[in-house]
Amino acid sequence: MLNIAGLKSKWNKEKDSYKKQEVGTGTQKFVKDVLKCQEIFALKEGLLSTELQKRNNEFVEENKTKAARKADVVVYINPEIIIPVEVEKYGGIEAGFGQLMQYQTDLDKKYGILTDGFTWRFYNNAYLLKEFTINEIFSDTKLFLDFWQEYIKPEFYYLSFFEDRGQLKLLPEDLSVEKSGRIFFAISQL
Repeated sequence: MLNIAGLKSKWNKEKDSYKKQEVGTGTQKFVKDVLKCQEIFALKEGLLSTELQKRNNEFVEENKTKAARKADVVVYINPEIIIPVEVEKYGGIEAGFGQLMQYQTDLDKKYGILTDGFTWRFYNNAYLLKEFTINEIFSDTKLFLDFWQEYIKPEFYYLSFFEDRGQLKLLPEDLSVEKSGRIFFAISQL
């Protein structure tokens, strides 16, 4: 199992090959090493045969979803927090967005990670919540870990639905019953 120093060395040595190869010893292998790193994600590699109820802080490779599609990696924080991960070749991260969204739908999960080994994007539904580069994760691991610990909390998922995004920005700032009630009754008098 590699530590951050070992991962840095591996990245610097292999990054050009990660532009050419995604599977096998390519980017997917590097991503799995990052997921296993005790200083970063600290996940263990699980077995496909493990029952869902017994999955905690682990990941599995190429887990089948609906319609026989396979997510490159699926992270199981617990039986409820399941995060599909789409891994692309280094420099080709954009190619994986549609696949990640499909895996979220297939697994009926809202979280998702899209990475090319260098860039790590964390999603809730189709919303990009945060993006880190591997250099940022290596150099400011505490900042990354603070984000990760919040990201995997069940309440983080539910609270994110109340953040102002898209059409929600059109709603008035004050949605209190007192103000909304006055507006409702004023409109109904017209």
